[in-house]
Amino acid sequence: MSESRAVENETLGPRASRPPVKKCGQDARFQTPRFSYVNNVAGRTLTVGWRKQKQEKDVNGYKRCLMNKQVSFTVLGSYSGRNAGDAAILASLMKTLTDEFGEQTRFEVPTTNAGFVDSQYGQKFKVKGISVMPWTGSLRILGIPTMRSIARTDVTLITDGIIFDVNLFNPLFNFLIILIVLVPWAKLCGKKVVCYGVGIGPLRSFFGKLFGRWVGNLCDLIIVRDEDSVSLFREIGVKKKIFLTADAVFQNWSASKERVQSLAKELGVQSAYEADALLGVNVTRYIDQWLSKNQKIERKEAFIQSLAKALVRLKLDRGIEPAVFITQVMDLSYGQTLVDAMSREYAARKGSEWSPALISNVELNNHDILGLDALCSLFVGMRLHSLIIAARAGTPIVGLVYAPKVRSFLKQLKTEEFALDLAVLTQDLIFDSISKAWDQRRELKARQQEIVALLSEQAIESAVIMRRELGFGDRQLDSNAQKHAA
Repeated sequence: MSESRAVENETLGPRASRPPVKKCGQDARFQTPRFSYVNNVAGRTLTVGWRKQKQEKDVNGYKRCLMNKQVSFTVLGSYSGRNAGDAAILASLMKTLTDEFGEQTRFEVPTTNAGFVDSQYGQKFKVKGISVMPWTGSLRILGIPTMRSIARTDVTLITDGIIFDVNLFNPLFNFLIILIVLVPWAKLCGKKVVCYGVGIGPLRSFFGKLFGRWVGNLCDLIIVRDEDSVSLFREIGVKKKIFLTADAVFQNWSASKERVQSLAKELGVQSAYEADALLGVNVTRYIDQWLSKNQKIERKEAFIQSLAKALVRLKLDRGIEPAVFITQVMDLSYGQTLVDAMSREYAARKGSEWSPALISNVELNNHDILGLDALCSLFVGMRLHSLIIAARAGTPIVGLVYAPKVRSFLKQLKTEEFALDLAVLTQDLIFDSISKAWDQRRELKARQQEIVALLSEQAIESAVIMRRELGFGDRQLDSNAQKHAA
């Protein structure tokens, strides 16, 4: 396995041998007060709250104690089940961390849909959804349940792309405004905070940069998924060591072959797959909301019509069969608008009825979608994780750049020429660009999959880095990486 990179040429160093340990609770010196923080310089734990007293603390002994205990994580992100990309992140990081830290690894996930977390993954992993519905005293993930979860687990993970400043002061939309409360709380409780496989940005405003710097410098460890996030962290003044690895989803897995075949027949895409003619297309209703002013589309209502006409031309002129993939529930109506526009365009040109398949995560989970992505000969997508899931499935991809992170990903795959700017797209340009990618799809797949193979390894290294950097000791060699595969 290739060694993951630490920014500024800082290496991981040799794997340390595991020292003898005391069992947790055997010595009172190794017990962490409920509200405390560790002062590594003084070698003491200072307690706050009702008991304002100093206790002698053997910090190295505390770390050795952690090495033998069940490691627990609070996972911060958007994990309600409405977004297949977010669900794929959650599944993948739990798999990777369980493989690294052992089968007793425990996860708590603050979410507005605790039932989703428990039902989807409660049998595969030791995970519990923590309800943050309004009646629990929560505003999104900011509230008493999340703060209690952080206080009782060992490590708080900041995940996905939740550090951005779009609608910064709206906690119902923006996570950064919530993190500036939760991260200091975690530090007050003496807990480790890790940015785990994150992508950050945009951070264009004064307060966005200020809050991003505040959160980044409070973290004990920063692991990012792309070079642009490294640059942005440095630009806003984050001084901590940063490791560049890969998105957690590169360790995601597909539904069973039998289920994928059954779904392909049910959805009507089996014949296109067998003819090597299936084109996956993903859209989002955000369109250009995440882009700067000079990158926005002049007439948003015309974009969907241009895309529909180009896709129908590809079907009629090239024999390519498009299917619309929706990976976020909120995008379903926009996906249906594209399907309807394609149907009308086909009827106008051919005088007969036709409608493309509409595949969504309303009924399917992220593992189903990954399996169906693998049937596509080419995938053209807007949402970042629609593209990452397709790449993980082994399908060549073309990005419609609705946000900077899409361009970053295509750049990471060394195929930035297939990152298409929305502002300049016309019907002809869409048709020509997809036609070019289609004709080169085998070469494109080979180029991208060479990088994807490395990213899959680096996604595993994120967990190895965390174990080493936080002092949890050696990897547990008895973990079985295949145990959590489908």
